Amino acid sequence: MLFAVLLCLTYSVHFSIQSPILSPSSTPQHENENKISSTNSDDWSTAASTHVVGILPMLTTQSISLVITTPETETVNFTVSNLTQTIANGSVTAGLLVTTGTNKKISVTVAMSHFGDYSAGMYVNYPALFYPVNSYVYYAVSIGTDESTSFSSLLIVSGNNNTNITITPTVTVTIPSSLTSSGNQISLNAGQSITIQLQYLETLLLKPVTARADLTGTKVESSNPISVYSGHTCGFIPVGQFARDFVGEQIPPVASWGNEFLVQSFYNRQTGYNKTNWITDSILIAQFSLAQFADFSFTSYGDPAMTIIPPLHQYASNVTSFPIISLLGASTSVNLVVLAADDSSQIQLNGTVLPSLTSSSWKHYNSSVGGCYVFNSYSLSGTGEVSVWSNNSNDKILAMVYGLQQFIGYSYTGNLDLKPSEACFLLCEANYVLNTDTCTCSITNICELSPCQNGGSCTLVSTPSNYFCDCTGTGYQGITCTNVNYIVPNISAFVSYVAVLYGSSVTLRCVLHHPGNPEATIQWTFAGSVITNNSLFHITEGSTRLDITNITTSYSGAYHCNASNVAGASVATIKIDVHK
Repeated sequence: MLFAVLLCLTYSVHFSIQSPILSPSSTPQHENENKISSTNSDDWSTAASTHVVGILPMLTTQSISLVITTPETETVNFTVSNLTQTIANGSVTAGLLVTTGTNKKISVTVAMSHFGDYSAGMYVNYPALFYPVNSYVYYAVSIGTDESTSFSSLLIVSGNNNTNITITPTVTVTIPSSLTSSGNQISLNAGQSITIQLQYLETLLLKPVTARADLTGTKVESSNPISVYSGHTCGFIPVGQFARDFVGEQIPPVASWGNEFLVQSFYNRQTGYNKTNWITDSILIAQFSLAQFADFSFTSYGDPAMTIIPPLHQYASNVTSFPIISLLGASTSVNLVVLAADDSSQIQLNGTVLPSLTSSSWKHYNSSVGGCYVFNSYSLSGTGEVSVWSNNSNDKILAMVYGLQQFIGYSYTGNLDLKPSEACFLLCEANYVLNTDTCTCSITNICELSPCQNGGSCTLVSTPSNYFCDCTGTGYQGITCTNVNYIVPNISAFVSYVAVLYGSSVTLRCVLHHPGNPEATIQWTFAGSVITNNSLFHITEGSTRLDITNITTSYSGAYHCNASNVAGASVATIKIDVHK
């Protein structure tokens, strides 16, 4: 397990490398790329080869850092794109792409702080491009405030071009003119919906029109993978209690919600009670740390912070890891939660054997998956990557990390297994079926989606998605009958010479052997001019017949029957001699 690198983004937008283990290589331009989601369930981890990262706004920001670690056992190179954009109040105007360019994985944690304001925030980035689901539905989580300089926020970052996103807010928000069909900025009222389109790494930051309003419950639904973040630039918990601070997290999709959770106490902040709640439907739980003086004791450390609590089914394997990140001098501690196969499991933290699960150091809780043991508030020091290991491969471990100091509070999780909820509530579109094991939608017969275009006939070779398109007679070719099969037309005449008497009538005919593709246009010409219907000339039978009445010697000469399209032309010539 290797600790990686700290990338520091400031107002001048630069980064520094504090460890040689992971090193940024040249930054490629990816703005025109299309990214697709993986269907490999093994990719449901907070570690992945590619991350689309959004930066939530803080009220004041001095430093924005990306803490990058890797589960690999060898050096991993990575790139960070879009470092030349504007940062305003901590909000970056485009998403950041962090990628190894290989199958090697990294984890990304966003850390932000302002020393003068004692403001700090941190959240783990989820690799949204690798969620193996066909539905991307999210709900914002935020808090309130009693002043007007800060605001509730919802940030969306697109992982693909042409991503359609439907937004239904719980309070009135503003949609910028660049994203509306009318080209005008609009106000979207609570309960109304709008569908916008974002391009690759494009962002949309929503905030309430009305001061002190809360975006919690705002719904976001996308056609493609997106990264969604929500929080507050500087809120109070509870409202009106000193002091305020940034809160924010990346929000997981509904498909990965759960129905069984264990919420632990913050270090040195034990207010609360033990209780087990059973839920029949999947839900999302966020844990909040109270403001410094919320309990009026004036002795507790901490400040507002928000952490998304993972459901039990997303705990990592018997090995997990996390970086030690200390902002503004805050003390760092970790709560360990072990879903143990039995109480004989031996737990190690960075090689140090912890007390046995049956000792007083651990609290025991019952869960539907067996014994759940919590080790509260193990203090951490120094820097680097911390690994936690169980000698029982059937165990699952969660690490919840906290940084608490006077007027400072933040929290983040160790590695997670971000698989979908075991109780999957995903709704599939027509002709798709739900796989409840992976909570994904898959097609049963791809021919039902009419993949063959322009009248092509679809034949299912093997289920569900191996098919063949018969393009016969369509004028098109290719896998889905979308490539035009250009063919030059072929035309000829019955005769090449006709002798007629002055003042008589004559009929000329040409034969179209093949109309070509696309179908040819047929025209008659004489003496360099196109013939049209008038008192002398009459064209019929699909332009293959030309009748000439009351002909005179001035109309002796060569008549051309021309068939042409974009592929080429075919010409039949008939010569007329007019005799008195």
